[in-house]
Amino acid sequence: MVDLPNLRLFGMNILKSLQSNALSLIRFLNKPLLYNASSTFMQQSPNLKSKVKNNQAGRASLPPADYVLKLLKLDRDALKLIEPSSKRHQYRAVINWVTNYKYPQEVNEKREVVKGYLEAFYHLCEVEDWERARKILSIEVPPVDEDLKTQLLRWGYYEECIQLNSRLLGKLNQYSDCICLNGLGLAYDGLGEYHRAIEYFQQLLQITREVGYPSLEGCALGNLGNAYDSLGEYDKAIEYHQQDLQITKEVGDRSGEGRTLGNLGNVYCSLGEYGKAIEYHQQYLQIARETGDRYGEGTALVGLGNAYDSLREYHKAMEYYQQSLQIVREIDYRFGEGAVLGNLGVAYDFLGEHHKAMDYYQQSLQIARKIGNHSEKSRALGSLGNAYYSLGKYDKAMEYYQQSLQIAREIHDRLGEGNAFGNLGSAYYSLGKYDKAMEYFQQYLQIAREIGSRSEEGSALGNLGSVYNDLGEHGKAIKYFQQSLQIARETSNRLEEGSALGSLGNAYKSLGEYYKAIEYHQQHLQIAREIGSRFEEGRALGNLGGVYDDLGEHHRAIKYHQQFLQIARKIGNRSCEGIAFANWGETLLKLEKYAESLEYSQAALEIFQQIGFRHGEAVALKNIAETHQHLGNLDAARQYCDEALAIFTELGVPELKECQELREKLG
Repeated sequence: MVDLPNLRLFGMNILKSLQSNALSLIRFLNKPLLYNASSTFMQQSPNLKSKVKNNQAGRASLPPADYVLKLLKLDRDALKLIEPSSKRHQYRAVINWVTNYKYPQEVNEKREVVKGYLEAFYHLCEVEDWERARKILSIEVPPVDEDLKTQLLRWGYYEECIQLNSRLLGKLNQYSDCICLNGLGLAYDGLGEYHRAIEYFQQLLQITREVGYPSLEGCALGNLGNAYDSLGEYDKAIEYHQQDLQITKEVGDRSGEGRTLGNLGNVYCSLGEYGKAIEYHQQYLQIARETGDRYGEGTALVGLGNAYDSLREYHKAMEYYQQSLQIVREIDYRFGEGAVLGNLGVAYDFLGEHHKAMDYYQQSLQIARKIGNHSEKSRALGSLGNAYYSLGKYDKAMEYYQQSLQIAREIHDRLGEGNAFGNLGSAYYSLGKYDKAMEYFQQYLQIAREIGSRSEEGSALGNLGSVYNDLGEHGKAIKYFQQSLQIARETSNRLEEGSALGSLGNAYKSLGEYYKAIEYHQQHLQIAREIGSRFEEGRALGNLGGVYDDLGEHHRAIKYHQQFLQIARKIGNRSCEGIAFANWGETLLKLEKYAESLEYSQAALEIFQQIGFRHGEAVALKNIAETHQHLGNLDAARQYCDEALAIFTELGVPELKECQELREKLG
């Protein structure tokens, strides 16, 4: 049969890609960034707005140097009055960087566009001119007219942001400290160092409560909620977001209220309470439209898309993603455009349209490279790896995973590094290289524990359990699955709870404890139906079919295969549809209904060939070869077996040996 535990690993990896791409957009947009309205460039000089976009040559245009010098209150002629000379040299360097720096025609790093401002900032820090240094960070830069410190965050220059905010922290006033603490928290959050981020957000919260800044207090609460959501501490996340919601309502901040509702929607989506998540995102969408908040509208649409994607209603998810894509393109928000394109790719991947998915991933990667966002580049490369994994091209997948890992390490993105290790482990698992798979999964587990992400820890434990199960060490596998189940229950993650129960069912099936296996798969099925996840429901039904098949209750198994097939067709998942046909065909083969078995195996083969699922294609070919063997059509059996052998050899997977044995029998 086409292995459903393998399907679990495949689905889990794509889900991680979805979380990295989709939630990176929705959580980032929902994070209050503390814009410094008192000194923003655009509010002071609206007539210069067009100059912060692109010039006629298509290059990004920065504010005129004269404006920046006026903002800084720096006069070239007055430099000679500054003493001592060492201080005068620093101010002269500031003026030179602002007026004379021209970034290269071809920019590989977005930092190069604003290098002049950054160098000016550091020269001002050398003379401890903290007020002018702060003003440098307030200058609005392209592409979306945000201040420098915010744009650097959006570009993913987290280490740079840490340096900038650290230099200014404690140098001016409490309001400035609030901005710096928030910036530090967001930077560490972006790096996946959530506990460090929480430390800064807690400091921010303490100051805002002492001084009485209700809006900034809400900002701290919202970002704390997001950090705890990333850690899988959902109850705590909801508590902070609810406090944030109360404040936004009290101060009449409708946009903030919408943003907070969206954050609550994210948490409930993580919990698997998709109905509640959709309700919150719908409220967010309504507020965004009422207030004319196009960013918020795009974010709410992504949130709705994520909820429907989690429910495996991919076509509905894509409708929302397409609407969001239109908005981010209208407002020229390239970061958002890249993230939404990545989400569309994930949806097509789940639908089995892997080549179309790759097209979206490539577009996402191109944007990430163009805007210089390293974290998004890493995610896009990981997503491309997932697409090749889906196609059974494991070596190619690993090339992309390695590239993703390299970037994650370069930018110190611990979460991205962990996900890359998990993906590499899954590729080696599929190749039957269990020692290598275990090595990567252990590294994934170590990082998950270091950054304190309970959800990632649960996934890593589940993966290790799958490896031990395939190695025949079922007792050890069960221990890992039980740990994964415990984490899912502690964090109230119903989706992961169901998945862990399904894994336990597979382990007990391997032990021959079929009724215990059925008990776990039934619990998985119940949870899937409670949370409304049709995909998980299909998986549970397929696994139940496999257990009853092993029990020799083939007619009962067929009923489950049939239900699995119906769900696969309803949600439009071609991979699952092919798996249901293949497993149904194999059951019919055991019942010696060879003509019907051939029909179903051929249907599976056709689907796998259409979507490029090489592993499934090989399994279907082998099943067809066995069917022709029973029918006495030995020439046809040899032909199909040879085709299966060629693919299994190409993939280098464990089924190769079994197929070779069949070929020897056929003569």
